[in-house]
Amino acid sequence: PDENITREQIAAIFERYAHFKGMETNCTGDLSQFTDLESVSDWALENVSWAVGAGLINGKEGNIIDPKGNTTREQAAIMLERLIINLAPV
Repeated sequence: PDENITREQIAAIFERYAHFKGMETNCTGDLSQFTDLESVSDWALENVSWAVGAGLINGKEGNIIDPKGNTTREQAAIMLERLIINLAPV
């Protein structure tokens, strides 16, 4: 509980929560646009793809997704807002 959360971890948490709440989780994003795609963990690849496709996560400067980078409070708040606004229950 005292550790930072990475961008790929928050993508997994939000995707699982969205699925649990009956929200759309079938969309996928094109991760090939990010130069650091190979640094996304295998277990998180579908989660990150969903988060990009759902518009929750955008790339960072330098055209990277930065999956192992820490999620800032600002980023977490923006992603949560996007989750609430963009994804209607199915």
